[in-house]
Amino acid sequence: MIRLWSGPQGAPKAAVAAGSSTKVTTVGGKTVLTYPIPGVAGAIATATLLAGTGNGPCAKNCAERIEVRQGGVVTEFLYSEYEDYNEPLNKIKAFFPGHIVEKRDGATILDLRTVETETGNLYVVMPVPASVRKAGTTQ
Repeated sequence: MIRLWSGPQGAPKAAVAAGSSTKVTTVGGKTVLTYPIPGVAGAIATATLLAGTGNGPCAKNCAERIEVRQGGVVTEFLYSEYEDYNEPLNKIKAFFPGHIVEKRDGATILDLRTVETETGNLYVVMPVPASVRKAGTTQ
């Protein structure tokens, strides 16, 4: 659960789900969110967001570092090299970190590199409003 709610996509959802328990501060010009990890008793996450400049992928407000404290255990997640790693025909600006490092109590336990993602094949179902459905049948 800690990995899920500390990922670059899970962290914002966890922070929103925590409602008024989420605290927002600025440290060194970067936005920092502190929120409880859903479903994990005593686990508190501190997420530091990128504060870069420019229009590059995730130049601002994407997860850079998330530290989770649960009791005496500290787990740290580092995210960098955000890009759209979908194959060239499926680029949709779905940015994902190209480098992910996980540390527990200072020791690296994961060091991953992204080669390709499959986020570009979206399937969207949209309901047809009654007025449009009716208009299509009266021709």
